[in-house]
Amino acid sequence: RSHGAGPGFLTVVAGICILGNQFVLLGKDPAMGEALFWIGSVLWIVILWGVFYFVFSDEPKPPLEKGINGAWLVATVSTQAIVILGCILIDHMPWDKEIAFFAFTALFLLGFMLYLFVITMIFYRFAFKELEPAQLSPTYWINAGAVAITTLAGAELLSHPGASPLLMEFFPFIKGLTLMAWATATFWIPMLFLLGFWRHSVKQCPAGALSVIDKKVCWDSEKCCQCDTCIAVCPNH
Repeated sequence: RSHGAGPGFLTVVAGICILGNQFVLLGKDPAMGEALFWIGSVLWIVILWGVFYFVFSDEPKPPLEKGINGAWLVATVSTQAIVILGCILIDHMPWDKEIAFFAFTALFLLGFMLYLFVITMIFYRFAFKELEPAQLSPTYWINAGAVAITTLAGAELLSHPGASPLLMEFFPFIKGLTLMAWATATFWIPMLFLLGFWRHSVKQCPAGALSVIDKKVCWDSEKCCQCDTCIAVCPNH
């Protein structure tokens, strides 16, 4: 029922699917990979709908800045993990490829939509709500990770040209979304480094002598008290 922690349970699904990938690619055991695929898929259905049912129906609801965090994006990560494992398995399984690729394409698109839902709230939270250093938790790195795994899921779908007439019709659209996901992940990586520096260095200054202007750290010599706190916490010093 926790807004902050509930979506994080979907890491179970992502972990199971990643393990399935290893069984297929490294262990050469597609049967175990298929078993993990179905276990992960069932858990994904139960956890995804269960978590969001309680999040939507629970009262009272927390304010946005206390309820949202990067763990919500594991909804996208778990969805795309199923797509990736399915695409790896499909050449080893007697599945109907038309039905399978319809399901994988639908899941890929759903995962992208879940990212858009959540990242809109996170962007709004960053831009218009007070942000304390302690609130900038490591889960926000999933801002980039969720679209990184989306890029991989799109690449896996695109690695099966001609496997399904339906998939071929979506190829240009999937290519565009995959590039969009890659570009978004690329945007978030330096942004998160800047926010991390802000958290651990700029906001550590007791005199308020450091600020970030146009993505550059500026030092105010008049405010500086020569305590050397910024030097001690700077990761690049």
